[in-house]
Amino acid sequence: MPGLSNGVSAVRIQKSYSSFFEPEGIEEIDYDLCGHIGQIGASFDESGMDLDEICSLTMKEKHRFDSRFSVTDQQLGSGTFGKVYLGADKSGGGKVAIKKIKKREIFDFTVNERGKVVPMEIEILGKIKGLDGFVQIIDSFEMGDEFWLVTEFFEKSLDLNSFIKCQQGLSEKQALFIFRKVCKCVLRLFNRKIIHRDIKPENIIITPEATIKLIDFGSATHIDRALENLVATTLYLPPEFLREEIYKPEAVAVWSLGLVLAGLLTGKNVFAKHISPYAVSYEEALEALVMKSVRSVIKNITPTFSTQVKDLLSKCLDEDPDERITLRDILKHKCFNVLN
Repeated sequence: MPGLSNGVSAVRIQKSYSSFFEPEGIEEIDYDLCGHIGQIGASFDESGMDLDEICSLTMKEKHRFDSRFSVTDQQLGSGTFGKVYLGADKSGGGKVAIKKIKKREIFDFTVNERGKVVPMEIEILGKIKGLDGFVQIIDSFEMGDEFWLVTEFFEKSLDLNSFIKCQQGLSEKQALFIFRKVCKCVLRLFNRKIIHRDIKPENIIITPEATIKLIDFGSATHIDRALENLVATTLYLPPEFLREEIYKPEAVAVWSLGLVLAGLLTGKNVFAKHISPYAVSYEEALEALVMKSVRSVIKNITPTFSTQVKDLLSKCLDEDPDERITLRDILKHKCFNVLN
């Protein structure tokens, strides 16, 4: 089970103080600068602890971790914000996934109920604990210059890309069945004022029981903080990001969902025939890759699909965010009548 995508790179977009993005506000993460800050912060954190105190805390956390869990060298996946390893719950809980995140690579922190500064990912996972449709956090640990997140492990499960390949194509009904489940998960987050911000097939798990789970909340945040540090996967950026227009969290999520639906219907990666996103600028990614690919999918989608599902796809991938369909209206769309 892939834990994190090895696919296209994530980007961070800095907040503009106007309602629109400044052209220079879109930039890759400066890893050299982040590394320098991380080295400084490794010996002195925001609470004013010195190196000895941090070492003492780390030993306590290591003991707490070792008393319950073990971790292997088997890497399940990696992404911009961390690496995931296979582990085990010594208390009989079976296999777990352990995500290790370097503090210097975390861009969004918050203060928890105990007054402790933690990554936003831990905060968000805590808020959705017990809810269906999401990876569940088991525990978290502060290990020196890293945070370790222990989550459930989905054995014999596949991410959506791998599942589609194994199935060698899905029927319209099968595609809509999965898509509706994913949309319900995303709407459940929005009802709790949370946005995932990295919805893509690699971050959607399907279990042998056909249960859908959203994973990798490294980019997630509260909706009212969504403009403070914007993140996305390059090819999943909607047009308004790069046209310096107003950022609307729901419209962005719907665009990403439209790309998921396109993949389910075609059985292919929407961008598979195009050049690597690493080799292009953002303007080229938008014009030469994203919009070209999206328009092609909408225009050439196989005639065996119904008019209704084509209508839904077009409404999810409308270039105008004001005209894009809402999450609630997606779930009310008449194409889902075939599932009732």
